[in-house]
Amino acid sequence: MPLPKPEADEDRGSFMDRCVVDPTVAEEYPDAEDAEAICRAQWEKGADAADEEEDEDENPFADDEEDDEEEDTEAAAPDEDMPPPSEDDEEDDEDDEDDEDEDAKG
Repeated sequence: MPLPKPEADEDRGSFMDRCVVDPTVAEEYPDAEDAEAICRAQWEKGADAADEEEDEDENPFADDEEDDEEEDTEAAAPDEDMPPPSEDDEEDDEDDEDDEDEDAKG
């Protein structure tokens, strides 16, 4: 039989009172301390599950995916204030490509 789970509107004390006298708990955990421990674990598990559901419902980033894509394209656009690359920069790029070719040949 399944262990009791907290109800949505149930406080901790009410759940613990109901849980420790539950027939399944009483049968599987006859020691009162064990029953209380398993009920505490069930309460925490229920609270964690409720938190996860709330997090999914209230995800502040859920609608931001489209905004992120727009920001990425804006970030990729060249800055008008930046000067064009100099000839030295282009030569450095060619040297880097030659080094990569040599590394690949190994």
